[in-house]
Amino acid sequence: RLRTSLLCLLLHMTESISVGVLDGDIPVLPPLVIIGSLILAMGLAACFGRKAFLPWFLKPVALRVVILAAFVYAFAAYHKAGANALHNAGSGVKFTPVKGLATNGLYSFTRNPLYLSVSMVLPVLSVVFDTAWLLMLAPLFVCYLHFVVIPVEEAFLEQKFGR
Repeated sequence: RLRTSLLCLLLHMTESISVGVLDGDIPVLPPLVIIGSLILAMGLAACFGRKAFLPWFLKPVALRVVILAAFVYAFAAYHKAGANALHNAGSGVKFTPVKGLATNGLYSFTRNPLYLSVSMVLPVLSVVFDTAWLLMLAPLFVCYLHFVVIPVEEAFLEQKFGR
């Protein structure tokens, strides 16, 4: 009962949250997809083994912790730069109303810099945990972003601001 209740609550939360699009057109938020990918990878590892893939020189745990720390630092800096660009345009990153279109900073190089940085989470974690399962799930996450999330956001932005 508790699991069913939690699942219903989670589904209700994801249906009611929108990324600037009315009626919550994005069925599952990207951070929840990452968490789901981690859970799926743990299940696959439990059933079929970890599937280690790193070469010998990346095997030391201390080196992988340094890689994780470097990624967290770079991710935070990149995310802050993207958030600042959105803020300067009058918008925000935490599902706030969209009041302006960001075209400066990171947004002058790519339309989706924050999703670009988030798409690196699973590959980096696959190195940290030395499991190929996360690496194999990473392209599915990128496809989810590209074919589900981004088109909805782009349609909304085009409707609101025009071409």
